[in-house]
Amino acid sequence: MPYEGLIVLVDTVEPAPGQSVWSGEGTIQWEDGVEIENGDRVRFAGDWRPMRGLAEAVEEHGEVAVELEGWQILSRTPKEA
Repeated sequence: MPYEGLIVLVDTVEPAPGQSVWSGEGTIQWEDGVEIENGDRVRFAGDWRPMRGLAEAVEEHGEVAVELEGWQILSRTPKEA
């Protein structure tokens, strides 16, 4: 899978009440064990139950680091120079 081993600093979680999948966005901080400076932006999906907890943590702390699995990545946008 092309997106194994991503640690993402999540800053946005989009609740979808009544839906089983929510989405979020963040910036890649670590990829395959290497720290990334000014990483790409990713949009990802996850089960609503842990995503609800993530949304609460982001609301409280502003940004939260999470490890994502490859199947969760919906899109990846290169960081502009």
